[in-house]
Amino acid sequence: MPPFSSWSRTLKPRYRHCLALDICRYTGRDEAAQAHARSAMFSMVEQTAADLGIRWRPEVHRDRGDGLMIVVEKGRIEVLTTDFPRRLGDAVRRHNLATAPDVRIQLRLALDAGYLHKDDTGYTGGVLNRAARLLDAPEFKARMRDQGAEFAVIASEPLCDAIQGFHLLDDRRIEKVTVDVKETHATAWTWVP
Repeated sequence: MPPFSSWSRTLKPRYRHCLALDICRYTGRDEAAQAHARSAMFSMVEQTAADLGIRWRPEVHRDRGDGLMIVVEKGRIEVLTTDFPRRLGDAVRRHNLATAPDVRIQLRLALDAGYLHKDDTGYTGGVLNRAARLLDAPEFKARMRDQGAEFAVIASEPLCDAIQGFHLLDDRRIEKVTVDVKETHATAWTWVP
């Protein structure tokens, strides 16, 4: 552990929920299709968040080009782990039914929670890094592809362990996956809402 320094006294970690989204096969599209996919994703996420009373704050939500990183300061865990994924998955399926095959999207959602520090430009902390790695887990991507899913969710093991006793997730529908991406070596849980 690095030595204690004066700047570390200014850190004020707070427990936050993190939602990370990624559009599958984004770079394989031409620029017009990328623009359409991004617009559709933002619209679906913003509408779903608004419908569920999840505060949408552009200053703490980060555009990732082919995705989005959302930090939720105050949110009910049952909404974030069940209602938000279910409604967002429904929105993706409705979008795909109403559009041409070349502009349909597949969307991945990663859920995590933990302590983050907020500075003048946003948040920092291991939870954000882990959420990004969850999205890139090859086993998660393979399961989504094998199931032909338009939308799928992956949640960190610490988050799932914390909510397990509340029975918010259907044990019959979630599957354990291994996450070995860059420096992240973890276990997570995935499902298709």
